[in-house]
Amino acid sequence: LYNPVKRGLEEKLRAVREIFGGAGYCEALLVRDGGRPGGTVRRIPLGDLAPDLVDMRTLILLPGRSVERAGGLYLDRRGYGSEGSGPEDHINTDPVAGKREEAEPLPDYSLMALLSPAAGPVLVAGGGPVGLRKITTLLGGGLAVKLVSPEAVPELEELAGGGKISWERRSIERKDFLEHPLALIALPPKETEQVLSLAKGTGCLLNCCGDPKSGHWALAAQFRRGVFTVGVGSGGKDPSGSAALKEKLMKALGEGEVYR
Repeated sequence: LYNPVKRGLEEKLRAVREIFGGAGYCEALLVRDGGRPGGTVRRIPLGDLAPDLVDMRTLILLPGRSVERAGGLYLDRRGYGSEGSGPEDHINTDPVAGKREEAEPLPDYSLMALLSPAAGPVLVAGGGPVGLRKITTLLGGGLAVKLVSPEAVPELEELAGGGKISWERRSIERKDFLEHPLALIALPPKETEQVLSLAKGTGCLLNCCGDPKSGHWALAAQFRRGVFTVGVGSGGKDPSGSAALKEKLMKALGEGEVYR
């Protein structure tokens, strides 16, 4: 998406989030002043794409499922072979000089566990599109949800109005983390940083959508087959890849099969 004009930008970006988010896209790359001195590359969750993050000097890239991260590059191989190294964690490339710095690695989420509904309610900070997607997963797993956010997208308002989630229209506070063993922070990076300071030392285990390295747990892309729950997770390293693998597994396993 090149040269986004400010007029009507909120509506345009909302359409981008809805259309591409529904198609499995999970992140966006904001390239500002590419090819110029001081150029930057910023990687954000697609749900955080907002008008205040872009201007007419910004190129918005939406990497799809066929795109792999390799060091400081995003590669769309599209049949050109599988040579090269495997996906890495972060982009941290100087778009002017092409220099690459070592990025701080994401944590290795290696244990997948099933939670009982008794583990809830899960505290969720953030009522935007990312919060909606995560809350939908939590509800699908039978977990109760308490949303704390001054605002929420219409779908979350509907869930709250129907009694499917609890919603307090206010900013998150430290006492919220003291009262809940599990919390999911679905906020932009700057707000996430502020909220993390509130949660520090409370003993609450965090899922940080905007800053995975600061979290303790991550949600898997999951589905049910009878009594079985099947999940795929990358710990935030490749959400679109997890979603794609989930779809493949669902098709491979079929419906109504007996797995014995």
